[in-house]
Amino acid sequence: MAHCEWDLHATSAAFLHGVMDVDSPLYILRGNRDVLSHIHSFLRIAWQQDVLLQVLHSRQGDLDDRDEYDDDEYYEGLPEELALAHVADVVFPEAESRFVNMMPFIMNDLSSLPQDLHQAYGHIINHCIQTLPQDEQNTIGYLTVHESLVTSNNSHRRPGLHTEGFVNETWETSAVRETNFPGTCLEEPYWHPWGFGHAICPGKFSGGIFIASNVDDSCHLYDIQVPSEVVGPGGDLEHLRSVMGAAFPPPAHPRRRVNDQYMRCGGKQVAVGPANITSNGFVRHPISMQSGELYW
Repeated sequence: MAHCEWDLHATSAAFLHGVMDVDSPLYILRGNRDVLSHIHSFLRIAWQQDVLLQVLHSRQGDLDDRDEYDDDEYYEGLPEELALAHVADVVFPEAESRFVNMMPFIMNDLSSLPQDLHQAYGHIINHCIQTLPQDEQNTIGYLTVHESLVTSNNSHRRPGLHTEGFVNETWETSAVRETNFPGTCLEEPYWHPWGFGHAICPGKFSGGIFIASNVDDSCHLYDIQVPSEVVGPGGDLEHLRSVMGAAFPPPAHPRRRVNDQYMRCGGKQVAVGPANITSNGFVRHPISMQSGELYW
């Protein structure tokens, strides 16, 4: 059984080598695992911030090289890097304290949902399904609905800067494999984003997660695919807030819309182009999701 090969950050490597070097002042820390672990946690955060900065600078350079910003060119140039898209404007049903979390259902058969959810949210779910390839429409989807009263200065669901998914840790291997190969790294941890989504073309996506709210400015979206190696436990990204804040400076703004008396979607102004593009180019701030906006 081959061991995993770890790509150790240069600063972390220098720190660990110093701990083992009798001529280094760091040698005094040898054997103090709690202290070493605490120091290394700061080194890891610095490395994660550096990785994200490289991604942001590379992507920003690609966008700055573009003279024009329209739907087709944007998708053709960055289909795999597109992090979000505004799918449609939808109308929410009257809240009745409905609550389900990750309820499985057959996406092309909404009768597989409880009748109440089918009637209340079927039209919104159909908007999502229609953006997927035909073969994916025949598979299982997972529905979360959370209708509840939210008090001032509190989050409806998960607070803080984060991404959705889960991590598969090395110690989560099966008992049989751990018994047969004790102390062996069988596989590196990896971040499992919900849906493994990517954009195919304007309005068409493979996998991913859809989100909508009936409250204005209740969620801020960042147009960046965060590298899996920098995602914290459970999808936490608070350790990257300073980097994200520099790349997408606050305050957050709603996506661009214009008035059009002939085209109204859910009572709102008509949306224009990709959600992260304005008349002046790439949006350099978080997007503040508005009531009734359905995002992929």
